[in-house]
Amino acid sequence: MATLDENTRPAHAARNGRIYWVDRSKQPTIDQLPVLPDEPNCRCYDTPVLHPPEEFENDPALRAEFQNAAGNAIPDPQVYSQWFDRADVGRRKMAVGAKRYDAVRKKLGRTPGFTDFIGTDGAVLPIDHLRRETVRDRELRLSAVSQQMLHRQALLTKASRFGFVSPNNQSPAVSPFHRGITAPVSKALGLQGTKKQKGISATVLGVIDAIHGDGDLPEIPLGWSKSTKWNGAMKFSVNKLSGEMTATSISVSTISPHPHMTVAHEIGHFLDQQGIGSRRFASVDPKFSLLFKAFNDAIAGSDSFQVIQKLTTLNLSQKTKEHLAYIQQPEELFARAYAQWVATKSKNKTFAKELDDSLPKSGTIPHQWSHDDFRPIAASLDSMFRELGWLK
Repeated sequence: MATLDENTRPAHAARNGRIYWVDRSKQPTIDQLPVLPDEPNCRCYDTPVLHPPEEFENDPALRAEFQNAAGNAIPDPQVYSQWFDRADVGRRKMAVGAKRYDAVRKKLGRTPGFTDFIGTDGAVLPIDHLRRETVRDRELRLSAVSQQMLHRQALLTKASRFGFVSPNNQSPAVSPFHRGITAPVSKALGLQGTKKQKGISATVLGVIDAIHGDGDLPEIPLGWSKSTKWNGAMKFSVNKLSGEMTATSISVSTISPHPHMTVAHEIGHFLDQQGIGSRRFASVDPKFSLLFKAFNDAIAGSDSFQVIQKLTTLNLSQKTKEHLAYIQQPEELFARAYAQWVATKSKNKTFAKELDDSLPKSGTIPHQWSHDDFRPIAASLDSMFRELGWLK
């Protein structure tokens, strides 16, 4: 555990929350645990993480009680990237060096975050390296670092709440949200339309099947419409007694300016409602609040979402206000993020171009996120789908 402020060594900040295992088959092992303090004025300290009691490992109901009560337990501990985001510019510069901070800010044309400065080993990268780094190399590095940060935060949060993690893996005992990979998503969708329309749907499903599996999805048709009122729609019925929803079809408009993105968007709704487990939109179901927590935090902290929230305070037309309220609904935010997540992993040039054409532009309502803005959201979706047992 590290004390998080501008005087924290970046390498120490990056190791905050790292768990060292007594089991020699795990990495890192207890033999690699630093003897703290390990440098002058180091304020790091160790705290024990215990083996879970046998009854916890073997009792799914007890595990569920822990998960459901977690919201009332110890607040989420910080990782350094969170402190860095909240610190003023002066403290940020003290943390990573003023020249390095200014060089990265000038290169990126925006306020940099902590991950913009560090490598996967947690060390702050030299200024020359950061200046020479290509866009592609930077994307790969930031993706890996974001994953590390998110995973570290998840472990740290769960260990602080429960006091233990499972010895079987580097996460607490099997998540109550775990569904496993049961079948390709494409198996649940019957493609309809012209050869070209089926080709678009098949392209998107091919990308999705390569990324993840699904839960227990019903089989429904994925077709096309000439609607001028919407780009896409997932139709469903609602049981008045139980409130459960039954998806009946997905339809994409032939006039959608970005049909690949629209197909992915509607499949996002389909997974949210039918795959995750509630037969309601899991994104708004309190039973899944812990599963969506990192995602919701990433959304709330994104530039696009904050712009939308600021727009809602302006004196706008009633129609625009209704639209802003609609696109802030949790199920809509999830579907848009899911579509962008899938598109970023696609090697199809048309799909990728549609994403680029959908990115925020000056003077417009930001329905998607810039590549930099989306990175924490993408990391949270990777983590969510991994916890579901779907990620390949």
